[in-house]
Amino acid sequence: MQDQKQTTNSIVFEVEIKDQVPSLQTAVPEIKKKLEEAAYMRAAAGPAVTLEQISEKLKRAEEKRRQTITVVQDSKLNRERRRIGAFERRISEERVHQDQLKEKLETYLNKAVEKRLTVREQRMQKLRNHISRVEEIRTQLAVRRNTSAEAKRIEIYKRLDEASLKREQQLVSKKITAMKSAEKKKTNNDSANAQTNLAELNLNHQQ
Repeated sequence: MQDQKQTTNSIVFEVEIKDQVPSLQTAVPEIKKKLEEAAYMRAAAGPAVTLEQISEKLKRAEEKRRQTITVVQDSKLNRERRRIGAFERRISEERVHQDQLKEKLETYLNKAVEKRLTVREQRMQKLRNHISRVEEIRTQLAVRRNTSAEAKRIEIYKRLDEASLKREQQLVSKKITAMKSAEKKKTNNDSANAQTNLAELNLNHQQ
């Protein structure tokens, strides 16, 4: 059979009680030993702690735990805020960088388009100038050809007129020569006839 006893320091120890009552010499050392152990444990455990003290310690521990949790949460929250702030700054910087790149790209594209249009207009103007020069040269050549053809036509007509005039002159000359020849022949004939007639008259007169 065992009995549990509690001291004022809330230290519990067991004392074994045998069915037979031991002798005083045997029981005293056992109790003394238990008391010494209890005293040692009290000395090791420190002064006695009441329930109020334990409750207060628990409250302080809970408050400290809450403060620690709050500090940790605040620290986490601050880190999260810093992380979010850094992320937002990075996003903002990237957005600004993208906007700058977009603006540079748009400026480059606009300049490229303007340059391409300028080059195209210059080429078109050169082509128009070339076409104008070709048309002008073609017109000049046509005028020259027309002038040359007209000159040749005039020259041909002139030569034809000269040839026709020469033929007319030759015909007139031949006609005049023929007329002169005919008149001469007629004159000769008339002279011969007159001489014949005169001779006949002379013969008749002599008879």
